[in-house]
Amino acid sequence: MVLVFGQDQVFLGEFTFEDGALRQSILSSKGEEMLGLHVARWMTRGIPMTRGFVAKKSQSEISYQEYIQPRDPEAIMAAYRWFQDHQLFAVDLVEVLIPYWQRLLRLPFEPQERLAIVLALRATYRESLTEWETCFSEVERAHTIELGAYEKAKAKATKKASQAIAQGFAKK
Repeated sequence: MVLVFGQDQVFLGEFTFEDGALRQSILSSKGEEMLGLHVARWMTRGIPMTRGFVAKKSQSEISYQEYIQPRDPEAIMAAYRWFQDHQLFAVDLVEVLIPYWQRLLRLPFEPQERLAIVLALRATYRESLTEWETCFSEVERAHTIELGAYEKAKAKATKKASQAIAQGFAKK
């Protein structure tokens, strides 16, 4: 799986490749806004990729653009080059890290924090991944408690507002 982030480090989407071929793309709402049309074009026209060579006689560099079909084994290379050309940051995740990524998406982190954690996960030795389990569990517990307090405060405010409105109508 390849995760793609924008220049502002906001998560844009995930792309799944198998034997180099693009099998699936899932875009975030921001990714749909920024990449949606491009990815749709990839599916119909192919992924644009610039290639080049040096002409022997003139020693001049010649470049051209070709379209790599998503099912082609070179699709992954074309996509990485496209991401780079568009100043996007692509991070590959091995299969064992995908559950951590899915869990991370549900946690209330800022984009920069989420990207930093993904990079740290990639650098973590497999035998140390359980430490991330503990860390994520602590964040989930804290978030649940905070969310519970938020919901209670929201319900109290809504009830108070309802009562104030009802009293206002009763006075008329």
